Amino acid sequence: HGQGERHLLASGIDWCIVRPCYFMQNFLMSAASIAAEGRFYLPACTEPVGVVDVRDAAAVTTACLLDRRHDGCIRTVTGSESLTLDEIAGRMGRVLGRPVAYVGLPDQDFLAAMSGAGAPEWLAGGMIEFFAGARRGTKDLLSGSVQRLLGREPIGLPQFVADHAGAFSA
Repeated sequence: HGQGERHLLASGIDWCIVRPCYFMQNFLMSAASIAAEGRFYLPACTEPVGVVDVRDAAAVTTACLLDRRHDGCIRTVTGSESLTLDEIAGRMGRVLGRPVAYVGLPDQDFLAAMSGAGAPEWLAGGMIEFFAGARRGTKDLLSGSVQRLLGREPIGLPQFVADHAGAFSA
């Protein structure tokens, strides 16, 4: 992402960079294991992560595109909470009415599992890089951008899980 942003900044065109944090929709990649086992597997991480629903990220992006006052700005987009993966699992379980657990994997095991599932290397590598940053505390973010730019609260994790409950159920 950094290379793309540097290229954009050097281009001379008008720009606004939107940086969403970890998409709640990424948990849909784990829907089968959540439905079958009540578990999701990600790189090992105990630090909180700012999560955001893609619908909020898209709405903020649209607002930035439609209002020239955002030209030359960087907008980080998060939901209203920064949560650990164990907290996310617990909240998912409360919405689904059954236990859900997070299983932290060593990076190399996560990469092997993603590759074995047919995921492209760039995706698995990007997720490992994201959670490495999270372990350093760089993803514990709350921006307030949804509230400021859209005048409403972000979609919360319970709403996201409820909206996709069918995907997380056997």
